Amino acid sequence: NTEPRHQNYTVFQPPKAIRMQAIQIMTELNLTHGVFDFIVTDKDEWFFDTLNPLGQYQWIEDMKGSDISSSIAKWLMINN
Repeated sequence: NTEPRHQNYTVFQPPKAIRMQAIQIMTELNLTHGVFDFIVTDKDEWFFDTLNPLGQYQWIEDMKGSDISSSIAKWLMINN
């Protein structure tokens, strides 16, 4: 099947305490980008699952027409 798949997603802001902890982790690991995965219970309890320093973004490129890959490649060429 060569038809593009459309992903369903919801944009939302995590609680401030979770955002601050994520920033602290990024700072301690000296990372400038990362994708966090959390499990959120029905009682709004947040549990950290994973941190991916590369993230998965091709679906965003496909859906929004963004060119994240080229931006990363340009940054790597300039900063390498």
